[in-house]
Amino acid sequence: MLPNKQQFFAMSLEQAGEVGTVMALVDPRNADLDMPGDVIAAALTTGVLVVRYSLRFGVPVDVQHDGVHCRLSFAGRPRPTFVPWTALLGIVEESTGAQLVWRQEENAAQAVKPRHGLRLVNSDTETN
Repeated sequence: MLPNKQQFFAMSLEQAGEVGTVMALVDPRNADLDMPGDVIAAALTTGVLVVRYSLRFGVPVDVQHDGVHCRLSFAGRPRPTFVPWTALLGIVEESTGAQLVWRQEENAAQAVKPRHGLRLVNSDTETN
């Protein structure tokens, strides 16, 4: 069985270690998403918000049952953020190229052109 969003994100973050980056493809229309308003507004024009997570800066990335909690910086200003699993369209571990895009969200992720081909997961057999 393929990993769900939480499992794949946690696994990708662990593989990225202290030098790599995990790129989250996020639906900016999700009401539970907590990001700066101007960041969300800009992402609405493309349909996808790209959020990069890395452990190299010593900022904890808290992977919980409801989504990813992390203090990120925008224009040099750190603030708490939250990406719920329901907003997550896909995950790319950039150093290895490992990636998943969930089928039910495939259309929204079309605006993102990843470096490598995408591996689609059947959402009917996956859970958040």
